[in-house]
Amino acid sequence: MVKKKNKSEYIENLTKIVEKQIKDSENDLDKLKSNRISDVNIIGAAESRITEANNTLERVKILSDPNNIISSLAFSYQRARSAQWWLTLATPSDRIIPEDILRERAGWYMSQAASISTYAETLISESQRNIPTNGMFDTTTIQKEIQRGYYSGAIFDSLQVISTSSIAIRVLSTRDLSDNINQSASSAQTIINDVRSEGIEPTLAVSAYEFGEISPNPYNKMIQYTYAKMIAKTTEVLYSRSIQTNKSEKESMPDVTPKRTPGFNAIVLLIIIFVIRKYDKRGVMKWR
Repeated sequence: MVKKKNKSEYIENLTKIVEKQIKDSENDLDKLKSNRISDVNIIGAAESRITEANNTLERVKILSDPNNIISSLAFSYQRARSAQWWLTLATPSDRIIPEDILRERAGWYMSQAASISTYAETLISESQRNIPTNGMFDTTTIQKEIQRGYYSGAIFDSLQVISTSSIAIRVLSTRDLSDNINQSASSAQTIINDVRSEGIEPTLAVSAYEFGEISPNPYNKMIQYTYAKMIAKTTEVLYSRSIQTNKSEKESMPDVTPKRTPGFNAIVLLIIIFVIRKYDKRGVMKWR
Protein backbone atom coordinates (compact mmCIF):
# COMPACT_ATOMS: atom_id res chain seq x y z
CA MET A 1 0.00 0.00 0.00
CA VAL A 2 1.35 3.43 -0.97
CA LYS A 3 1.93 5.69 2.00
CA LYS A 4 0.11 9.01 2.19
CA LYS A 5 3.42 10.88 2.23
CA ASN A 6 4.53 9.17 -0.96
CA LYS A 7 1.23 10.05 -2.64
CA SER A 8 1.66 13.68 -1.68
CA GLU A 9 5.20 13.75 -3.03
CA TYR A 10 4.11 12.06 -6.25
CA ILE A 11 1.32 14.59 -6.82
CA GLU A 12 3.66 17.44 -5.94
CA ASN A 13 6.16 16.25 -8.55
CA LEU A 14 3.43 15.89 -11.17
CA THR A 15 2.23 19.40 -10.37
CA LYS A 16 5.73 20.79 -10.96
CA ILE A 17 5.88 19.01 -14.32
CA VAL A 18 2.54 20.49 -15.34
CA GLU A 19 3.55 23.98 -14.16
CA LYS A 20 6.75 23.76 -16.22
CA GLN A 21 4.85 22.61 -19.29
CA ILE A 22 2.40 25.52 -19.01
CA LYS A 23 5.29 27.96 -18.60
CA ASP A 24 7.07 26.51 -21.63
CA SER A 25 3.90 26.85 -23.69
CA GLU A 26 3.40 30.43 -22.53
CA ASN A 27 6.99 31.29 -23.45
CA ASP A 28 6.62 29.74 -26.92
CA LEU A 29 3.41 31.69 -27.46
CA ASP A 30 5.08 34.95 -26.41
CA LYS A 31 7.99 34.28 -28.79
CA LEU A 32 5.64 33.67 -31.68
CA LYS A 33 3.57 36.78 -30.97
CA SER A 34 6.71 38.91 -30.63
CA ASN A 35 7.59 37.85 -34.18
CA ARG A 36 4.25 39.26 -35.31
CA ILE A 37 2.80 36.00 -36.56
CA SER A 38 -0.60 36.98 -37.90
CA ASP A 39 -2.46 33.65 -37.97
CA VAL A 40 -5.24 34.39 -35.49
CA ASN A 41 -6.53 30.81 -35.69
CA ILE A 42 -3.22 29.40 -34.48
CA ILE A 43 -2.64 32.09 -31.86
CA GLY A 44 -6.25 31.88 -30.66
CA ALA A 45 -6.16 28.10 -30.35
CA ALA A 46 -2.96 28.27 -28.33
CA GLU A 47 -4.19 31.09 -26.08
CA SER A 48 -7.43 29.25 -25.37
CA ARG A 49 -5.65 26.03 -24.46
CA ILE A 50 -3.08 27.71 -22.24
CA THR A 51 -5.86 29.54 -20.41
CA GLU A 52 -7.77 26.31 -19.87
CA ALA A 53 -4.60 24.58 -18.67
CA ASN A 54 -4.06 27.34 -16.11
CA ASN A 55 -7.71 27.27 -15.01
CA THR A 56 -7.60 23.50 -14.52
CA LEU A 57 -4.35 23.70 -12.58
CA GLU A 58 -5.89 26.36 -10.34
CA ARG A 59 -8.91 24.13 -9.62
CA VAL A 60 -6.60 21.31 -8.53
CA LYS A 61 -5.93 23.28 -5.35
CA ILE A 62 -9.48 22.69 -4.09
CA LEU A 63 -9.58 18.97 -4.91
CA SER A 64 -9.02 16.32 -2.25
CA ASP A 65 -9.40 12.99 -4.07
CA PRO A 66 -6.01 11.85 -5.50
CA ASN A 67 -7.62 10.33 -8.60
CA ASN A 68 -9.39 13.59 -9.42
CA ILE A 69 -6.19 15.54 -8.83
CA ILE A 70 -4.16 13.31 -11.14
CA SER A 71 -6.85 13.39 -13.83
CA SER A 72 -6.99 17.18 -13.65
CA LEU A 73 -3.20 17.45 -13.80
CA ALA A 74 -3.16 15.17 -16.84
CA PHE A 75 -5.81 17.31 -18.53
CA SER A 76 -3.96 20.52 -17.73
CA TYR A 77 -0.70 19.09 -19.06
CA GLN A 78 -2.32 17.92 -22.28
CA ARG A 79 -3.96 21.28 -22.89
CA ALA A 80 -0.66 23.08 -22.47
CA ARG A 81 1.13 20.66 -24.82
CA SER A 82 -1.63 20.89 -27.39
CA ALA A 83 -1.06 24.66 -27.37
CA GLN A 84 2.54 24.03 -28.37
CA TRP A 85 1.38 21.70 -31.12
CA TRP A 86 -0.89 24.39 -32.53
CA LEU A 87 2.00 26.85 -32.53
CA THR A 88 4.02 24.52 -34.79
CA LEU A 89 1.37 25.10 -37.47
CA ALA A 90 2.07 28.83 -37.64
CA THR A 91 3.41 30.25 -40.89
CA PRO A 92 5.02 33.67 -41.46
CA SER A 93 3.16 36.38 -43.31
CA ASP A 94 3.81 39.89 -44.54
CA ARG A 95 0.50 41.05 -43.07
CA ILE A 96 -0.58 41.46 -39.43
CA ILE A 97 -3.83 42.24 -37.64
CA PRO A 98 -3.27 45.24 -35.33
CA GLU A 99 -3.66 44.47 -31.64
CA ASP A 100 -6.15 47.30 -31.10
CA ILE A 101 -8.50 45.67 -33.62
CA LEU A 102 -8.21 42.30 -31.90
CA ARG A 103 -8.82 43.95 -28.52
CA GLU A 104 -11.93 45.75 -29.76
CA ARG A 105 -13.29 42.63 -31.46
CA ALA A 106 -12.62 40.51 -28.36
CA GLY A 107 -14.67 42.87 -26.21
CA TRP A 108 -17.50 42.95 -28.74
CA TYR A 109 -17.69 39.17 -29.12
CA MET A 110 -17.57 38.67 -25.37
CA SER A 111 -20.52 41.04 -25.02
CA GLN A 112 -22.45 39.08 -27.64
CA ALA A 113 -21.59 35.79 -25.93
CA ALA A 114 -22.76 37.08 -22.54
CA SER A 115 -26.08 38.29 -23.99
CA ILE A 116 -27.04 35.18 -25.93
CA SER A 117 -25.87 32.81 -23.19
CA THR A 118 -28.04 34.60 -20.63
CA TYR A 119 -31.01 34.38 -23.00
CA ALA A 120 -30.37 30.68 -23.67
CA GLU A 121 -30.08 29.88 -19.95
CA THR A 122 -33.40 31.61 -19.30
CA LEU A 123 -35.19 29.70 -22.05
CA ILE A 124 -33.75 26.37 -20.96
CA SER A 125 -34.73 27.02 -17.35
CA GLU A 126 -38.28 27.91 -18.34
CA SER A 127 -38.61 24.88 -20.64
CA GLN A 128 -37.38 22.50 -17.92
CA ARG A 129 -35.74 20.38 -20.62
CA ASN A 130 -32.46 18.62 -19.96
CA ILE A 131 -30.18 20.16 -22.57
CA PRO A 132 -26.45 19.52 -22.02
CA THR A 133 -24.35 22.68 -22.12
CA ASN A 134 -21.22 21.44 -20.32
CA GLY A 135 -20.68 24.80 -18.65
CA MET A 136 -20.23 26.53 -22.01
CA PHE A 137 -22.41 29.49 -20.98
CA ASP A 138 -19.70 30.80 -18.66
CA THR A 139 -17.78 33.85 -19.95
CA THR A 140 -15.39 34.08 -16.97
CA THR A 141 -12.55 32.49 -18.93
CA ILE A 142 -13.07 34.95 -21.77
CA GLN A 143 -12.75 37.84 -19.33
CA LYS A 144 -9.47 36.40 -18.08
CA GLU A 145 -8.16 36.10 -21.62
CA ILE A 146 -8.94 39.72 -22.40
CA GLN A 147 -7.30 40.88 -19.18
CA ARG A 148 -4.18 38.94 -20.10
CA GLY A 149 -4.09 40.22 -23.67
CA TYR A 150 -5.12 36.90 -25.18
CA TYR A 151 -7.50 38.62 -27.58
CA SER A 152 -7.57 35.96 -30.31
CA GLY A 153 -8.33 33.27 -27.73
CA ALA A 154 -11.09 35.43 -26.28
CA ILE A 155 -12.65 35.90 -29.71
CA PHE A 156 -12.80 32.20 -30.52
CA ASP A 157 -13.90 31.17 -27.03
CA SER A 158 -16.70 33.74 -27.32
CA LEU A 159 -17.72 32.11 -30.59
CA GLN A 160 -17.81 28.75 -28.79
CA VAL A 161 -20.23 30.16 -26.21
CA ILE A 162 -22.32 31.78 -28.95
CA SER A 163 -22.45 28.50 -30.89
CA THR A 164 -23.45 26.46 -27.85
CA SER A 165 -26.11 28.98 -26.86
CA SER A 166 -27.60 29.33 -30.33
CA ILE A 167 -27.82 25.55 -30.79
CA ALA A 168 -29.38 25.14 -27.34
CA ILE A 169 -32.06 27.64 -28.35
CA ARG A 170 -32.62 25.85 -31.67
CA VAL A 171 -32.92 22.47 -29.95
CA LEU A 172 -35.74 23.82 -27.80
CA SER A 173 -37.92 24.15 -30.90
CA THR A 174 -37.17 20.76 -32.48
CA ARG A 175 -36.57 17.18 -31.43
CA ASP A 176 -35.40 15.84 -34.79
CA LEU A 177 -31.88 17.12 -35.39
CA SER A 178 -31.16 15.20 -38.58
CA ASP A 179 -31.98 17.94 -41.08
CA ASN A 180 -30.41 20.60 -38.86
CA ILE A 181 -27.17 18.63 -38.64
CA ASN A 182 -26.92 18.19 -42.41
CA GLN A 183 -27.69 21.86 -43.04
CA SER A 184 -25.17 22.97 -40.43
CA ALA A 185 -22.45 20.76 -41.93
CA SER A 186 -23.14 21.95 -45.47
CA SER A 187 -23.20 25.60 -44.43
CA ALA A 188 -19.92 25.30 -42.53
CA GLN A 189 -18.24 23.56 -45.45
CA THR A 190 -19.39 26.26 -47.86
CA ILE A 191 -18.06 29.09 -45.70
CA ILE A 192 -14.72 27.31 -45.14
CA ASN A 193 -14.30 26.84 -48.90
CA ASP A 194 -15.24 30.47 -49.55
CA VAL A 195 -12.59 31.67 -47.09
CA ARG A 196 -10.00 29.34 -48.60
CA SER A 197 -10.74 30.78 -52.04
CA GLU A 198 -9.49 34.11 -50.67
CA GLY A 199 -6.12 32.59 -49.81
CA ILE A 200 -6.90 32.20 -46.10
CA GLU A 201 -6.64 28.83 -44.37
CA PRO A 202 -9.11 28.76 -41.42
CA THR A 203 -7.24 26.01 -39.57
CA LEU A 204 -9.26 26.21 -36.38
CA ALA A 205 -12.53 26.11 -38.33
CA VAL A 206 -11.41 22.97 -40.14
CA SER A 207 -10.47 21.40 -36.81
CA ALA A 208 -13.92 22.15 -35.37
CA TYR A 209 -15.62 20.79 -38.50
CA GLU A 210 -13.64 17.55 -38.39
CA PHE A 211 -14.38 17.20 -34.69
CA GLY A 212 -18.07 17.54 -35.48
CA GLU A 213 -17.81 14.79 -38.08
CA ILE A 214 -16.40 12.24 -35.63
CA SER A 215 -18.63 13.19 -32.72
CA PRO A 216 -21.29 10.53 -31.99
CA ASN A 217 -23.48 13.08 -30.22
CA PRO A 218 -25.96 14.87 -32.56
CA TYR A 219 -26.15 17.91 -30.28
CA ASN A 220 -22.38 18.26 -30.20
CA LYS A 221 -22.21 17.82 -33.97
CA MET A 222 -24.44 20.84 -34.47
CA ILE A 223 -22.40 22.92 -32.04
CA GLN A 224 -19.11 22.08 -33.76
CA TYR A 225 -20.44 22.71 -37.27
CA THR A 226 -21.89 26.04 -36.18
CA TYR A 227 -18.66 26.89 -34.39
CA ALA A 228 -16.66 26.03 -37.52
CA LYS A 229 -18.82 28.30 -39.64
CA MET A 230 -18.48 31.19 -37.19
CA ILE A 231 -14.71 30.76 -36.94
CA ALA A 232 -14.28 30.77 -40.71
CA LYS A 233 -16.43 33.86 -41.19
CA THR A 234 -14.79 35.72 -38.30
CA THR A 235 -11.34 34.82 -39.60
CA GLU A 236 -12.29 36.32 -42.94
CA VAL A 237 -13.47 39.53 -41.28
CA LEU A 238 -10.34 39.83 -39.14
CA TYR A 239 -8.01 39.34 -42.09
CA SER A 240 -9.87 42.05 -43.98
CA ARG A 241 -8.51 44.42 -41.31
CA SER A 242 -4.91 43.24 -41.62
CA ILE A 243 -2.12 45.63 -42.65
CA GLN A 244 1.10 45.24 -44.58
CA THR A 245 4.35 44.91 -42.65
CA ASN A 246 7.89 45.15 -43.95
CA LYS A 247 9.31 42.84 -41.30
CA SER A 248 10.43 39.42 -42.51
CA GLU A 249 9.25 36.90 -39.93
CA LYS A 250 10.89 34.11 -41.91
CA GLU A 251 14.28 35.27 -40.69
CA SER A 252 13.36 35.02 -37.02
CA MET A 253 10.78 32.28 -36.64
CA PRO A 254 11.20 30.83 -33.13
CA ASP A 255 11.54 27.12 -32.54
CA VAL A 256 8.32 26.03 -30.86
CA THR A 257 8.67 22.31 -31.41
CA PRO A 258 7.27 20.60 -28.29
CA LYS A 259 10.07 19.26 -26.13
CA ARG A 260 9.98 16.29 -23.80
CA THR A 261 10.04 17.16 -20.13
CA PRO A 262 10.93 14.98 -17.10
CA GLY A 263 8.11 12.57 -16.40
CA PHE A 264 6.80 12.90 -19.94
CA ASN A 265 6.00 9.21 -20.40
CA ALA A 266 4.18 9.03 -17.06
CA ILE A 267 2.07 12.05 -17.93
CA VAL A 268 1.21 10.67 -21.37
CA LEU A 269 0.03 7.42 -19.76
CA LEU A 270 -2.18 9.38 -17.38
CA ILE A 271 -3.59 11.34 -20.30
CA ILE A 272 -4.48 8.16 -22.19
CA ILE A 273 -6.26 6.75 -19.14
CA PHE A 274 -8.06 10.04 -18.61
CA VAL A 275 -9.23 10.23 -22.23
CA ILE A 276 -10.56 6.67 -22.18
CA ARG A 277 -12.51 7.33 -18.97
CA LYS A 278 -14.00 10.56 -20.27
CA TYR A 279 -14.89 9.02 -23.60
CA ASP A 280 -16.58 6.05 -21.98
CA LYS A 281 -18.63 8.27 -19.68
CA ARG A 282 -19.75 10.90 -22.17
CA GLY A 283 -19.43 9.25 -25.56
CA VAL A 284 -17.56 12.32 -26.79
CA MET A 285 -14.17 13.88 -26.21
CA LYS A 286 -14.26 17.60 -25.48
CA TRP A 287 -10.63 18.41 -26.06
CA ARG A 288 -8.24 18.02 -28.96
